[in-house]
Amino acid sequence: MSGLPRHAEQVGCPIPDKSNPTDFCMDLITPGVKKSKADQFAEYYNFHCKPQVLQLVEEQLCKERKRPMEILEAKRQQMMVFGDLPPLRHSKYGVRFAKQFSMVFGRQLTLRLRDKWLFFGDLGTAFAKAILLALAYADISSKSAPVQTGFFFFILMACSIDGLKTMPKVISERTIMKMETSEALYSDWAYILSFSVISTMQAFFMHTVFLGALWPCLGYSWNLFQHVWLWTMLVYIVMDSLYLMLSGIAKDAAIAQMLSLPFLLIFLLYNGYTVTVCNCPAWLQWVIHLSPVAYAMEAITVAAARICSNEPCGKDQLYPSIVQHFGYKEQIGVGIAVACTCLVIFRAIHMICLKCLNNIQR
Repeated sequence: MSGLPRHAEQVGCPIPDKSNPTDFCMDLITPGVKKSKADQFAEYYNFHCKPQVLQLVEEQLCKERKRPMEILEAKRQQMMVFGDLPPLRHSKYGVRFAKQFSMVFGRQLTLRLRDKWLFFGDLGTAFAKAILLALAYADISSKSAPVQTGFFFFILMACSIDGLKTMPKVISERTIMKMETSEALYSDWAYILSFSVISTMQAFFMHTVFLGALWPCLGYSWNLFQHVWLWTMLVYIVMDSLYLMLSGIAKDAAIAQMLSLPFLLIFLLYNGYTVTVCNCPAWLQWVIHLSPVAYAMEAITVAAARICSNEPCGKDQLYPSIVQHFGYKEQIGVGIAVACTCLVIFRAIHMICLKCLNNIQR
């Protein structure tokens, strides 16, 4: 800066007295303005300054200097006068992954506990669903077998679409996460794992509340409860993972909901109840074999037929003929394997998309 007035004078543009040298030269070297001397300054630099600059660069490149980690350590030592600092690490993150995870997990948990409207809203929704279904299907165990099977289908549909309501919030949180991870405050995986753990815990709790409040009104034996809870929970988590995957891909909530329609159509149409292996074209039966909803419908109906045949369930029972009519079989292991495979695939794609897509543009 001290050499700027002399440099401008040598170019042929002396700086007037009592004027700001920086403002004066900025007006001269800005291309496109009326009084621009940008070409004149560039020509002078190429002929008079550039050779000396290149020579200086060559000389300095031959000198041994401190490595980046040594420079950072020197800066750390200077900052130690203000308090203790963690040891320097060869990473863009200031602390290890375990510390990142604990901090991000704690913050997300705190924010969820603070947001009482969201928590009590989900809790109220769970009770409201239980009340509405209890009013519609009170003492369903005493009804005919087809009616009971229809109830199992409806409760699976309710669990399948429940996760749609979380997509806008997930996308809004993603924007904040992208801004923070772009500044290397923490790793993407610290957020992904924290979010996955907390959302899964909340899903288990809310679903248990919903089914636990509903079950006494249905008249079924509690021996059947564990089967219904397991399969409806699996369907809920798989479909929630699908919505998370689409939230990671889509730019905003509207696009995410639009992308969810084809997947919902496939999973909810080929469900083992309205479309079964008995009435589906042979070349499309593979879709049913890949649908977690179809396996859940099959497993719940088979379990209900087995349990209700040994215990009094009312005036009518889920007769084995119903199982035969839909072509259901006992294949619990296959159903769990398919659901877990879909869960892993959706979560993996969600993690990859969350890390690679919709990044902050700088």
